[in-house]
Parts: sequence; C-alpha cells; structure tokens
Amino acid sequence: MNKKFSTLMAGLMLASAFSVASAQTVVEKYETDKTYWLGIDGTTTNDGKVDDVIAVVSNPESDLYGQLILIKQNQIKDINGVKAATWTISFSQPTDGTAPKFVYVNKATGLTLSVDPADKDKYAFIKGSSAEWLNTSVIDNGNKVLPFDYLRSFYEADKAVYLKAATASTSSSNLFGTTKGSTTYKPLIVGISEKSASISGGVRIAPAQPKIELLDADELNSQLGKLDLGVVSDDQSWFNLYFDKDVTEGAEKNLFAATPLKAKQCYKHTVSGKVHYDFDSKKAKGETSEPKKDYVRLTAKD
Repeated sequence: MNKKFSTLMAGLMLASAFSVASAQTVVEKYETDKTYWLGIDGTTTNDGKVDDVIAVVSNPESDLYGQLILIKQNQIKDINGVKAATWTISFSQPTDGTAPKFVYVNKATGLTLSVDPADKDKYAFIKGSSAEWLNTSVIDNGNKVLPFDYLRSFYEADKAVYLKAATASTSSSNLFGTTKGSTTYKPLIVGISEKSASISGGVRIAPAQPKIELLDADELNSQLGKLDLGVVSDDQSWFNLYFDKDVTEGAEKNLFAATPLKAKQCYKHTVSGKVHYDFDSKKAKGETSEPKKDYVRLTAKD
C-alpha cells in the first residue's frame, strides 16, 4: 500500500540541489565544483546584490541554442530558467603568483563557457577555444563579497576576448525548453581587447548564489525537466531525493534516496469568498481553482 507523506515545501529540493543560501547575493569566495550564477551589478552601490545574470539558451529546438544572454532575475520563471543561468565552476591557482583561471560549465546544457575570437562584435555563442577565463580573486580579502570584474580570456599573449552586452533588449519565447511566455534579455557580444587596451563596454561579473525556485508537481515528477510528461507513462514519472554532501555530512543515511516518489499538486479553491485547499484540481460550480505551487503531497512507490 502506498505511503503518503505530509505536504512538503517543494523549494527545499532545489535549495539542496544547488547548495544555495541567501539568494542573489555575491559570495565571499570561489569554491571549485560549486554552482553559481554569474551575476552583474547594475547599481553603483557595490552592495553585492545581483541584478542580471549570464544565461545560455538551453532549448535544443531553438535556433538560438547555445547563445549567451544577459537576463534579469524576474525573467527567470521556472526550473529550466534557473538551470540555464547556473554554472558549475572549477579553477586552477597558478603557483607563480598569476591570476587564477576559471572554467564554467552550464547546468542546463553541460556546455563549457567558451567563445570564438573570430566572432568579434557578433553575438556570443558557446563555441571556440577560449574557455579559460580570468575574473577576480578566489577569496574576498576581508570585504565580505567578491568584487565584480571583467570576464576575459587571453587567446594570445596580448589579446583577450571578453563579453559585452547589446545596447537594446529583445524578447523570444521558449528559450529554455518551456512555454511560460516570452523572455526579455540582452544578447551578449564578443569583444576583443588588444595590447592592454581598455575593455570597452565589458560586463563585470561575480559569482552569486542562485535563486531558489519553488517546484511544482510536474517539475518534480519530470525529474527537473528531464522527462516529457506528455510522452512517458505515469509509471515512469517517479523521482528520488538526493542531497549534496554539505547537507548530509555527519547525518544518517538518507532513506529518500532509495525511495521512488511521486508528487501531487495542492490546489487553492475559492467559492463565495471562502478558501480551502486540497489535492484535487477539479472545481465545483461557481468555484475557482489554482495550483498552490509551494505545496505538494509525496507518495512513495510500493
């Protein structure tokens, strides 16, 4: 017989999956193999708050697949958008005192952030050999947050490629494999700096904590978008809960990891000014019904 668990705040799973703390805030240090947003500071206060982030068009059916874009946080509307803006970072610290070199791998596509210097002044797509980037120091040097700095990669001794934002915004739909309206963004453009020339219009970035996105039942049952629920059978749409080591270290074995789960969405029903909640989307005559995204019921597989 199936076991039903109490309702669960679905945002917890994403918080665990991406090791997030205070969202949209620049971190105090880079840590290799951690996931971050590459945040842009659009203010002059240098308060460590992130306004825009670098994302990649992750929908493989889009003609723009692999394009690098600058997107405001409020345009990230679901789990696919969060992953498209999230990067796993590794770095090497040279022993000769030179600056560390960073490698960024996109969470949604698995693509390494790289551009082709031959695309100077063209829209930036992930391709090419420039894949090791200079940014800033590894630690904050006592300032509580890392400073924003240019993202640049040297492809010759005195030539570096960098990223700059287009002046005008544009919009498109289904950039991240979902159809939740259109997304407004600025395309990123490949810039070239030669012989220590100033970086004109380059974006300054710093690693920031990703946004916590509440997950609904479909996003959980599709294993964070890996399964097409319109194609797979109901018996295939189960998921498991896993936690990063920094969450489970020192704890007993996580029983959820070996237990297939299915989520059922909670709904808010309103009729004659009265509100009640249940897990049935059907509505009575004169009643309105809408999903309450932050609550689901989990059922364990026999």
